[in-house]
Amino acid sequence: MEHLRTAIFALALGLLAAPALAGGVSFDLPRLDFPAPAPETTRDCAAQGGKAVCAPNDR
Repeated sequence: MEHLRTAIFALALGLLAAPALAGGVSFDLPRLDFPAPAPETTRDCAAQGGKAVCAPNDR
């Protein structure tokens, strides 16, 4: 029984060492690229002849 326990222990250590000998376990994280924020756009409104006229005004 002692020999079986020693053999299982040696096998487990060998399996744990295998990824280290093969270059390690690697995984890739995804690259997160977010778009640039859009510029703030507002509208200026001026009353002309009793009617509001709005034009885009980028700040």
